[in-house]
Amino acid sequence: MVKKILSIAMATVMAFGLTTTTDVTSWAAPAKPDSDTTETGSSKTGKTSTENKADQRSDLTRDPDIDFDAFSRPIEDRPHYVAIGDSYSVAGWGPVTFWEPCFRNAVDYPHMVSVATALPLVEPACIGGSGTGYWYSSKIKGTDVAVKVPYRKLINKDSTLVTINLGLNDIMLAYNKRLLRKCLAASFTNTDRLNHGACEEAVEKETRPLLNILPRVLEGIYKDAKKRAHKDALVVAVGYVNFFYGEAPCWDNLTIGPVDRAYIGSIFDSVNDAVKKAARKAKIPFYVPADHQIYLNSTCGVPGLRWTTTTGLPEITYPLHPTPAANAATTYHIAKMYWKHQQRLAGKR
Repeated sequence: MVKKILSIAMATVMAFGLTTTTDVTSWAAPAKPDSDTTETGSSKTGKTSTENKADQRSDLTRDPDIDFDAFSRPIEDRPHYVAIGDSYSVAGWGPVTFWEPCFRNAVDYPHMVSVATALPLVEPACIGGSGTGYWYSSKIKGTDVAVKVPYRKLINKDSTLVTINLGLNDIMLAYNKRLLRKCLAASFTNTDRLNHGACEEAVEKETRPLLNILPRVLEGIYKDAKKRAHKDALVVAVGYVNFFYGEAPCWDNLTIGPVDRAYIGSIFDSVNDAVKKAARKAKIPFYVPADHQIYLNSTCGVPGLRWTTTTGLPEITYPLHPTPAANAATTYHIAKMYWKHQQRLAGKR
């Protein structure tokens, strides 16, 4: 009974705040991106680039939904940074959490990248963010009341840096979080943890089709963001820290056996592979934190240096999410990419 309660509690913590339910059928026919502008700002309808920009900005005023999110107000007429993502974008250090519905943080990597690049921040990133939220309004569960406009509508021709950190929730929280709950429940109640993969047995048949289609889903998002942003914008696909380090011993969570840890890690690997594959297809750069992880900074590594934790302690971070150390690394890499991009643009002038 205690193990079952723990599994439900862990799933709830990880899934808290989700406002849109991922449905695989919504991936098959996503909303088509606006077709009046191209990457260069030219018009298929004979409009000037200035008129296209005005049309793009008026998306928000034409949309019948109301956006109550103060952190995702569009910025016009000056260069800025748009950070699209999920809880792995907004997770930071507990004491400096902004107590608003998305639980953003003063030291989440979007805020730190904003400082490092000197670009004002528009942050539609939110806990529970998914590919669905990029195309469609987010609604209060069980109602038709929309509280967040589609993330894409926050990107405009003044957006000079865009990061997109999506994909994991489209797998882990799919089918109204059923896969996550089933995986954790099976892992915590596994009676043969050293040899049996209970999580894989419970969710693999449902998870694999979602992973197979994820590269196409992300590719469409990346291409659309690239089209909506400034013609010289840097659009970066951001991947995820890996939660465990294979089947290696792990002091942080002794309730999940090595075989289940390895399988959970393989899901993160598959999502990161989808991010990289989609980014290459969309011809944008990517940064995947897991590519830079070793045992030392995995969940099973050294407190303070770790990039993820299970409980959030002793670092005082969000359970099952990146730590400030991970955010600092992500900030460094994205800021470095941005300034190199600016140098290349300056060299062409």
